[in-house]
Amino acid sequence: MTSYFFSCIFHGLFCTKKRLSRFFLVFIKHWAGPRWLAIGLASLLASAAASAQCVKIDSLERSLSQFSRQDTQRVRILNELAKSYLAEKRNNTGLAYAQQAQYLAQILEDTLGLADAKMNLGRAYFDDPFTRDRETIPRYEEALALYLKVENPGRLAQAYKTIGNYYYDLYYISGDNYQKALNYFLKYLKISEKTGQKAQAAEACLSIANLYDQLGDEKNSTQYFLKAVQLRETLDAKELDDLQIFAKTKRIFDLQIQSQRFYNTALILGLTLMGIIVTLLLINISIRRRANSVLQKRSLEIEKQKKQIEKNYQELGEKSQEIETQKDLLTMQNEQLIDTQQELQKVVKALEAAKQDLEARVAERTLDLKRANDALTQANEELDIIIYRASHDFKGPVATINGLAHIGRLECKAENEQVQTYFDKIENTAAKMDGMLQKLHQVSYIMGQTYQPAIIRFEDLLDKVQENLHVLITQTEAQIQTEIEPGTRFFGDADMLTYAVENLIENALIFTKEGLQPQISIRVANNLNEALIEIEDFGQGIDRHFLPEIFDMFSRGSESSKGNGLGLYVVHKALEKMQGIAEAESEIGKYTKIRLRIPI
Repeated sequence: MTSYFFSCIFHGLFCTKKRLSRFFLVFIKHWAGPRWLAIGLASLLASAAASAQCVKIDSLERSLSQFSRQDTQRVRILNELAKSYLAEKRNNTGLAYAQQAQYLAQILEDTLGLADAKMNLGRAYFDDPFTRDRETIPRYEEALALYLKVENPGRLAQAYKTIGNYYYDLYYISGDNYQKALNYFLKYLKISEKTGQKAQAAEACLSIANLYDQLGDEKNSTQYFLKAVQLRETLDAKELDDLQIFAKTKRIFDLQIQSQRFYNTALILGLTLMGIIVTLLLINISIRRRANSVLQKRSLEIEKQKKQIEKNYQELGEKSQEIETQKDLLTMQNEQLIDTQQELQKVVKALEAAKQDLEARVAERTLDLKRANDALTQANEELDIIIYRASHDFKGPVATINGLAHIGRLECKAENEQVQTYFDKIENTAAKMDGMLQKLHQVSYIMGQTYQPAIIRFEDLLDKVQENLHVLITQTEAQIQTEIEPGTRFFGDADMLTYAVENLIENALIFTKEGLQPQISIRVANNLNEALIEIEDFGQGIDRHFLPEIFDMFSRGSESSKGNGLGLYVVHKALEKMQGIAEAESEIGKYTKIRLRIPI
C-alpha cells in the first residue's frame, strides 16, 4: 500500500515541477530509506516512459499510412511500432508488426530494416517461454550478421547489448551461459569506446561489473566499476543523471537481494538443524521403546515358524508323490504332442504348396493389370493427340465454310432473305465450331504443358486478353472497369492465366442480359501468400443449384444455356496446373463473381 502511495505521488510530481520532484526524492531518501527510494524512482521512470510511449505509438500509426509498400521508410515505421509495443509488453501486436517489417524488407532488399525486424522478432520470442530457447538466439544472430554486413556501429552495439542481456537472464534462470553474456558485454564495451559513446561504455562497464559480482569475482567487478566511475566524469549533466540513477537503483536492489538471500538461507539452515536434532531425539526414544517389544514378538514368531516348518516338511512329502504321478502324465502327453506335430508338418507342406500356387496366380494377374494399364495409358496419349490434331485440323475446314458462306452471300441477291438467313446460320454454326476447337486446343495445351512460373504483370496480360476479344467487346459495347492494387506482382504461367481470364471475360460478354450493355469489374490484389483476381459481371447469373458443377467439362450454368460447357473447365484446369483454386459466387438475374487464388 505504501509503495502504491509513493508511486502516485512521484507520478504527480513528475508531471508538474521538476525541482519539487527532486526535493521530494531527497526527502524520501532520508525518511523512508533506500528501498522506498528505489520503488519511487522505478515508478517515476515507468510513468514517464508509459506516457511518452503512448504518444509515440499514436504518432507512428498515423504516419504509417503516408508511405506505400515500396518505400523503405515504411519498414522503419513498422520496426519502431514493433519495438514500442514490445516495450509495452503487448507481445502479440509487436510480433505482428515485426513480421510485417521482415516481409516488406525482404521484398525491398532493405538489409538494415531486415536486421531491425529480426531483432524485434527475437525480443518477442524471448518473452514467450515456448519459443524462447529455439527462436530467440537464431533471430539475434541473423540480425547481428546483417548489422556487420551494413557496418552500422550504433545498431551493432545495441545488438551486442541485447544478446548479452539475453544470456545474463538465462544465467539467473539456469545458472550457466555467464561466459557468453560476458563476451557480448565486452564486445558492447569495445565498440562503444571505438565510436566514442561514453554513456554506452559506462553502461557496459556497469553490466560487466554486476556480472562479475554475481560470479563472486570481486577483483574484476571492482575494476570495471571504477572504470565506469572514470567514464562518468566525462559525461554531460543529463547522461550523468541517468547513469547515476541506473547504477544506484541497481546497486540498492542487488544489495537487498543479497541480504534477503543470506537471511533466508540462514533461517532455513537454522530451522533445518533444529528439526534434525528434534527428529533424532524422537527416533532414539522410539527405538528404545520398541526394541523390547520387537524382541518379544520375534521370539513368538520363531516358535510359530518352527511349527510351520514341520508342517511344511510333511506337505513336501505328499507333494513329492503328486509330482511323480504328474511326471507319468506329462510323458504320455508328450507322446501325443509328437504325433500332433507330425500332422501339423503335413498341413504346413500343404499350405506351402497352396501359397506357391496363389503367388503364381497373383503374378499372372499383376501382369494382366500391367498390360491393361499400359493399354489405357497409350489410349489416353492417343486421345490427347486426337484432341490436339482435331483442334488444329478442323480449323481449316471451318475457315473454308466461313469463306464459302461469305462468297455465297455476296453472289446471292440481297432480296432473297431466306437464303441470307441460311448463310447467317451457317456462319453462326461455323463460329461456334471455331470457338469449341479453340477451347479444345487450350485444354490440350494446359494438359500437356509443364508448369513454368514467372513474374506476371497483370496490366500486360489484360491488354493481351482485350486484344483477343476486341471484336466481341466492340460488338457488345461492354464497359470494363479495372482496379489493380499498386505494386501487384506474382508468379504464375502467363499463357495458362491468359486462357483463364480470357474465358471468364468472354462468358461475361456472352451471358449478359438481353438488351443491356455488359458491365464487367476486374479487381487484382496481393495478400501475404497469394494473388487474388476477381472478375464480376451483372448479367444473367447462375442458379445456385448449378454452382457446384460449373467447373466440370461440358457443364452449363442453366438448362437453356447455349455455351459449349468448356470455358470454365479451361479456367479450372489452368488454376489446377498453377496449384491455385477457382471459386464461384452468383445470384440468378443479378451478378456472377469468379475469384481466382494463385499462390505466390
